[in-house]
Amino acid sequence: MKNAARPHLASSGSDERGLGQSAVRTVDLTGSHRHLRAALAALSTVAESFGRGARRTLPFLLRQRLRLKMGEPAIGNPRETASAESGPSYMVLLSEPGGNAWASLTLNGRCLARVLEGSLGNSQVSEGASLGATLTLAQRVLIAKIAQRLGQDLVEAVRKETRLELVVSGGKAIGGEDEDEGEMAEGLYVELSLEGEGDPASIILCISAEALDEAVRESDEPDVVRGDPRIAEALGDVEVPLVAELGRLSLGLRRVMGLQVGQILRLPTLVENPVPLTIGGVRKFQVAPVTSRGQLAVQIVSRHGS
Repeated sequence: MKNAARPHLASSGSDERGLGQSAVRTVDLTGSHRHLRAALAALSTVAESFGRGARRTLPFLLRQRLRLKMGEPAIGNPRETASAESGPSYMVLLSEPGGNAWASLTLNGRCLARVLEGSLGNSQVSEGASLGATLTLAQRVLIAKIAQRLGQDLVEAVRKETRLELVVSGGKAIGGEDEDEGEMAEGLYVELSLEGEGDPASIILCISAEALDEAVRESDEPDVVRGDPRIAEALGDVEVPLVAELGRLSLGLRRVMGLQVGQILRLPTLVENPVPLTIGGVRKFQVAPVTSRGQLAVQIVSRHGS
């Protein structure tokens, strides 16, 4: 896995530049964005895992001698990347049931053209393959089916690398007069380019920065080391001293030195009063002295302090 050396943050000046140019500025990793370095590295790992799944979902990549080349993970809005274009594209949305984590997968127009060509059995890459201003109904149905499978590949990659549990929650076409232009949320994103002949085709993965950063922090915490279950079983045979204390008294040293056999020492407790029972030196119960089968015994009356 290659860590991103210079992640970028999208600037707000993209309206004048247009979507065909990259509108990014350098992120100072020594400042407030430094803590996201681990999340950006995790995104690279997710992208690599997704790429392996995508090659199985898109078998035509091998026939057309295309390979997925990963770009640098970045921070910002994927719509402001150089590969974004005004033509039709398709986005798959992922969400976390009961949580705030989200992710998205976007196929740009050139990628959609390649997917359609490959799915229809074309073994060669057409130079400058592109789509019209809008997707036809047949194109939408086929692309939606393939994009959903790619979305599931992303779900598996995110679960494997970050333990985040996402599900595919929808998909939509973007671009064209009658299609949803949509808003792409800012987050951490990485671009996978289909390298080959012709114009660049890209799949852009984007994920919530906060959710990915939190997942990385949790995965860095050491796992609790569980002991050998045989030790737990052996602990059941360890002997623990139980002491029933009938009473205590204090005597002066002169009297202690004068004690004789047969003398009676009166304890400060009454016969009917309960006495403490300590386990391992810790007072746990109140007990009453009784006899059992001719032996002095104690009967538990209550828990200490209750």
